[in-house]
Amino acid sequence: MTTVRFALQQTSPVRLAIYNALGNEVRLVLAGYLPPGEHLAQWDGIDNHGHAADQGVYFYRLEGPDFHTVRKLVHK
Repeated sequence: MTTVRFALQQTSPVRLAIYNALGNEVRLVLAGYLPPGEHLAQWDGIDNHGHAADQGVYFYRLEGPDFHTVRKLVHK
């Protein structure tokens, strides 16, 4: 299980997606408006089709109206 922690200063639309090394979206984890404060989002290793993702290197992209973050993760 991969956990992404983030904080928002104000209510904002947020999108969190997991991508494979080729840049293809594997899973849309979160999409919607969230209130200000600390937040946690988790990826359970399942893709958008309900299948277990292969082990390997992935990236998550967390984005909102005035920010975006891309980080590498290893799925085991």
